[in-house]
Amino acid sequence: MHAAGKPRLSWHIFGEATRLAQVMQMHEEDSLQGLTSLEVEFRRRAFWIAYIGDKSAAILNNRPITIHKYSFNSGITIGYPTGIEDETTVTPGSAVPDAESTQKSFIAGFNANIRLWQSASDLLLEMRLLDSHKNGNLLPRQPPTAEESTRLDHLYVLFATSLDDLPSFLQYDQLMLNANKDNQRLSRLTKLHIIQAANVYISLHCLKMVITQKFEEFNYYTPAPNEMLLLRKTDIARDLLRVIRDAPFWALQINGEPCVEKIRLIGACLLEIIDQHEASPLSARARNDLSVLLDILTRLDSKASDTLRRLL
Repeated sequence: MHAAGKPRLSWHIFGEATRLAQVMQMHEEDSLQGLTSLEVEFRRRAFWIAYIGDKSAAILNNRPITIHKYSFNSGITIGYPTGIEDETTVTPGSAVPDAESTQKSFIAGFNANIRLWQSASDLLLEMRLLDSHKNGNLLPRQPPTAEESTRLDHLYVLFATSLDDLPSFLQYDQLMLNANKDNQRLSRLTKLHIIQAANVYISLHCLKMVITQKFEEFNYYTPAPNEMLLLRKTDIARDLLRVIRDAPFWALQINGEPCVEKIRLIGACLLEIIDQHEASPLSARARNDLSVLLDILTRLDSKASDTLRRLL
């Protein structure tokens, strides 16, 4: 439903799925006892798909996070998927497992996506908790204490390094290399890796922008934010723009409406810079980059492009 452009309906259906996962205690590793290895793998994937979907819907659409470590007395103890079925992958006409397919299992990209959204949500949730403790009486926000800043710094480092151990076939330089190859000559597995890499890097830069905005609201940047913060935002936007330019267009199309939502969020941030900081030279940069983003959204046949153009 979400990929089909029906986020509200998908939100309600997804809510039922998350509650079912909680009732089944799918967050606990102990709940897997007595199951076959295949059942264990499917339950792990089902839980983490629900987990990522919850984070994506909450962070990108300003909705509450419903699945997190504080939701359960035991926390989240379920392990990541292992890609067990890849161990029996065979090449056509051969009974011997395909070592390359095993090594380049798509599960590596799946788990990288989990780590990325998990580390981002941990940071955003920590800010929300600190904010509720400090400003429950609706007083003006105060800058974080030294202890709070140290804690947030640590969580941001965990987020920023969450993709450092990506396998070579999901690294950005490999994405660019494969993107320049003839699509007809790419293997099915390589195409899958391109789709995953595009999704992971677009998500990374989108989350960087969200976190930067939340830091600004949290008075994390002291003294008061200035053009250096605007520069950081436009740099993040350009990093995302580079990804969507380098990735094959079909990879963006396959990633669907969630990809459009991330691009739209960056576009909205650029629009804010244009509107509120017209005197800054970064406003011209933001306007140029927004124009490119709008063209990409138009090619993706997104309603977001029409909405943003009307606001210009």
